[in-house]
Amino acid sequence: MNNNTNDINLLQQGEYSNTIHKFKELNSTSGFFNNITNIANRVNYKASGWKKKRKDIRFIIWSYIHYSRLKHLMNTFLTPNLSVILALHPHIIKKPFKPYLCVNWNKQQRITSVTQHFQCMSELFSSNLPLIYRDEGYCLLEIEDRDEAKYTLILDRGQNREGALGLRLVNEKNQRIYMITMNLSPDNQGSMYIGSIQGPNHDVENRNDVIKALTKGCHGLRPKALILEFAIMLARSLDLNMLCGISNKSHMYQSWRYIGRKRNVVTFDYDSHWQEYGAEVFDDNFYKIPLDAPKKDLESLNRNKRKLYTKRYQWLEDTELLFHANISKIITKNR
Repeated sequence: MNNNTNDINLLQQGEYSNTIHKFKELNSTSGFFNNITNIANRVNYKASGWKKKRKDIRFIIWSYIHYSRLKHLMNTFLTPNLSVILALHPHIIKKPFKPYLCVNWNKQQRITSVTQHFQCMSELFSSNLPLIYRDEGYCLLEIEDRDEAKYTLILDRGQNREGALGLRLVNEKNQRIYMITMNLSPDNQGSMYIGSIQGPNHDVENRNDVIKALTKGCHGLRPKALILEFAIMLARSLDLNMLCGISNKSHMYQSWRYIGRKRNVVTFDYDSHWQEYGAEVFDDNFYKIPLDAPKKDLESLNRNKRKLYTKRYQWLEDTELLFHANISKIITKNR
């Protein structure tokens, strides 16, 4: 695994310092409007040509309309740790102004969700945050499948619309095999809200064979269950008290704005997956997932099943020890 901590000083003191300064000028109304063009240019840096001009104009108009809310959101990032993250990913400020994580959240709930998440992350990781939010993320561990192919688990920023923190399992070509995206919250003295689970990228060859080999290597644990196990490990390592998963009907792609586009893309049955882990309905939008999922009674299983589950549970325990050891290297809270 390659986790180069030297990148942190580069991000805090080097090429992003000018961008951070521009964002900090948003503290004043005059600073906001004087720099709105620069901000639009930074937010839409991936676009080019007429498409970029159109996006810049739309962002400027949008910023005038949502000035008070946008300024409130921006103030969250005017700290040494979070200003670096905003410089890395300026599109963060657009997250709560479109459907985000839960389709039924209003704009203020989405803003609260984003701001609280990054405040939690800053409290947990402080100056180590860039290790997670840089493009390559932070490598937590490696596992092997039945054929000894290696896979890496990465802690990163997750998917844009489903949360702001992710666990991504990739193959040796850095192709996604499975991913889970979530948000942190101070609710109930520390909570995690899962917004999505996604399977293999389309460019992964022989995906079904990959899934089978990985399942065998994990002693019968399917990758979609494995990625949830990793999320549970993360919640426990961060000393969170509650883990919730989005319901089918409340997934953000159920929004009216995705009719005819991405609404039918979501084929994963979240309700059933959470229920397999003993989850119960928490509210109209989420299931509450146990942080200590009940284990099978080994004595009630036949010989082959008992052997399989004994190996699986031992493997999960060993893997969690490694997971906890590696994430503890960048957790700064209570140190």
